Amino acid sequence: DLADAIANLLAELKKLIPEDSELVLKDRTLEIPENSIENGKIVINELSLSGLKSIEYDVAEDSAQTNLKYDLNIADLIAVVDVSLDLTGLLTSDDHIVVKVDLQALDLAGDFTFTDTDYTELSEFDALVSLKSSPITVEGVISDEYSQQLSETLSKRVP
Repeated sequence: DLADAIANLLAELKKLIPEDSELVLKDRTLEIPENSIENGKIVINELSLSGLKSIEYDVAEDSAQTNLKYDLNIADLIAVVDVSLDLTGLLTSDDHIVVKVDLQALDLAGDFTFTDTDYTELSEFDALVSLKSSPITVEGVISDEYSQQLSETLSKRVP
């Protein structure tokens, strides 16, 4: 049953990113294939997420279709990525680049309707994103001054 599957998935997600703690991935390496513009690897020294506040959903089923409405309310989702680049191509860096994105009062809501029992065909999909602000901080790109300018530019461009 779709409602049970969603309930289980969301319960597991809530365990991963509870409001008062964080999900952390450390020391992951992404190899870039040699046939691309950039060659080398990106090392994710740390990726952390925190701030999930609530998840609400409703599933309505009838014989013809299944409708799922969702609302994910995130008090203050903070994503911090600390990467090292070892690339041979257009972009090189010996420093750790740290990017912090603070999505304040993020709310994702919407609904979608499946028209088959395998849940593979959608007839409708609606989404609404609400965000108070999202300051972005970048460190370790070329110089402190350039990193600050990049942070300011990105923060202005994203609501």
